[in-house]
Amino acid sequence: MSLLLRMVVCLIGLTGCQAAEPGLPRGGAGAAPAARLALTPSLGAGTGRRLQAVPQPLTAAQVHHLVVTLATVPAQGPDEVLATRRILAPAAQGGSVSFDKLAVGRTYRARGVAYAGADDTATGIISVDELSSVTIAVPVGVADLQAVLPVRLRDTTFAASVATTGTLIATGALVTTADETLELVTP
Repeated sequence: MSLLLRMVVCLIGLTGCQAAEPGLPRGGAGAAPAARLALTPSLGAGTGRRLQAVPQPLTAAQVHHLVVTLATVPAQGPDEVLATRRILAPAAQGGSVSFDKLAVGRTYRARGVAYAGADDTATGIISVDELSSVTIAVPVGVADLQAVLPVRLRDTTFAASVATTGTLIATGALVTTADETLELVTP
């Protein structure tokens, strides 16, 4: 085959190529169909394991805002974040958050992070990361998807303290004549 003929075949083949944003299909003739995903956050209290009756578990009413992130799930390596949405007062608002132009045949992961205050600092996070995500596969032939995004709130910490004077514990474990303060805090 001559060099000129090979070059013409390559140029004809390349004219149909187009660049697309990663994870989101580009429109136009011959473009793959796109899907729309509606996620409904479901705020759940912690596991409920408590060592005392006084602390109450965190509730949906204590969530100031929720950050929902959608990412592609690659075969290897970390997820590639595509979009982020912020929902203020999700318990009062209800409803769902939508992501458009999802590629058919791809797998996505949605993560929800609940915050107690207005800032997005790590100290304000009140959800459990490992229990606050959902993986969604976009099947061929489905244009509108719906999924529930579970967001598990952390358990409250246990804390107790006691102050005594002249403490005596039998069997020789602790004997004191001065004031003692014991404090126990578990993470």
